[in-house]
Amino acid sequence: MKACIEKLKPSAPFLVYLYYNFDNQPWSFKTIWHISDIFRNIISRSPYGLRRFSSQMIAALVCLPLARLSRIMEMIGLNASNSPLISAYRNKNFHTMHTDTVDRFYTHLEQRFPHDQIKIMIKQVGLEQIKLSANDPFWCAVGYRFSKEKVIY
Repeated sequence: MKACIEKLKPSAPFLVYLYYNFDNQPWSFKTIWHISDIFRNIISRSPYGLRRFSSQMIAALVCLPLARLSRIMEMIGLNASNSPLISAYRNKNFHTMHTDTVDRFYTHLEQRFPHDQIKIMIKQVGLEQIKLSANDPFWCAVGYRFSKEKVIY
């Protein structure tokens, strides 16, 4: 990040996407994520064709039905915002679900950080006026470089 920040002009924004560690999620969300992580470890090391097929099947057979169920729950007045992993997709199209599935299951390395640590890391590279997303996706943040000083490593 430091090398990127040095290239910014003063007052330029720097958009950061880091995986957050679900510090604001219930245990059920974290449990489902841990189960999906077993599959991610297998799929991410598979040949390209198998990764592609797997991501399409997960999006079509898991994400899409659960997202639509979440939408129906919301339509009949039930709280769908706590539905683990899929409530954020209840109003999204299949393409979005598939690209997010590719992002999730193609990744060999997946480091996750607490929300507070993300803010600290961004401050340490010299950014100011940092804003972390308060809504899903929680891993988005933006900071600005105002100083012309070289970032110290």
